[in-house]
Amino acid sequence: MIEVIAAEAEVSTRTIYNHFENKEQLFSTVLTERATQVADARDALIDKHGKRGLRRARPVLARPQ
Repeated sequence: MIEVIAAEAEVSTRTIYNHFENKEQLFSTVLTERATQVADARDALIDKHGKRGLRRARPVLARPQ
């Protein structure tokens, strides 16, 4: 899995391990950042459209990218 991430980022696995101690730390960081992005998007929808807009957006947010 680290190899795939390194290839996508166009860096070596060594570069990744220079930033993260191990796979667990890398995956934890990725999950935390993605969860924050989802929460921020949800909050922006609520701010823009109210809770009713969030209910309408749920099917869109559930789709994989």
